[in-house]
Amino acid sequence: MENNNILITGISSGIGKDAAITLSAKGYTIYGTVRNEADASYILDQGINNIKLIILDITDQSGINKLAESMQDLPLTALINNAGIAVSGPLKYVSLDKVKMGFDVNVFALLAMTQAFIPNLELNKKLKGEAGRIINISSISGKISTPFRVPYSASKFAVESISDGLRRELSLSGIKVSIIEPGPIKTTIWDKAITDEANGFINEYKYVQDFRNEYIKEIIKDALPVSEVSKAIYHAITSKKPKTRYLIVKRPWFTRLILNLPMSMIDNLTMKRVKLK
Repeated sequence: MENNNILITGISSGIGKDAAITLSAKGYTIYGTVRNEADASYILDQGINNIKLIILDITDQSGINKLAESMQDLPLTALINNAGIAVSGPLKYVSLDKVKMGFDVNVFALLAMTQAFIPNLELNKKLKGEAGRIINISSISGKISTPFRVPYSASKFAVESISDGLRRELSLSGIKVSIIEPGPIKTTIWDKAITDEANGFINEYKYVQDFRNEYIKEIIKDALPVSEVSKAIYHAITSKKPKTRYLIVKRPWFTRLILNLPMSMIDNLTMKRVKLK
């Protein structure tokens, strides 16, 4: 894997961290972004081989431009847009600033990173005969919008649309684009969800605070190990015919069945699950 380089955003925890560990173990050189010195120190303490850490706020366009300039001669086997945040709450009360922040990280930063590093993916074709690939980490929430997670879902719906457009537009360059769609995955994001104060669940939605932790614990029980996502990412990087979408759930056939039900039935199922019916 000499000189096979992969750029991953957000490797301090969860999917990004496991992908960095898995891919570095397979011989890839990983360029991984973290938000601050504390996250960088934590990753360095893990003793992971073949990782070059980059401290970057991916919502800072000037920072992205400087990074791209410093890496302009580096061919990339893959760009993995992983960094993201989950903004939740009832749309009636959720802060628009929070919604905008979610889109800044999950959508606009993803597009900014992609635009900045497409030349590196094209350079890979020039030097090695095959263009690099783009892997965007979306979510099952990018396929179905459930109550109280709409801000997050909306951003992931946007990721799905952008990814489809990129895949078609970049076909001229030979750059393949895959979308990873995890359902519940066992990562520290659930710990954060349990300790979150759930601001915005007020008035008629205040009852959500009374059962949300138990609801989250039920989700965790059914969650898949994060290694399942890394397997899909590796396939998207190495397969001659990578999938356009990798749905990472325990029963994909059941999820696809749900998604193809009449919208009125999906409404009833999602509302019942969060006690809106």
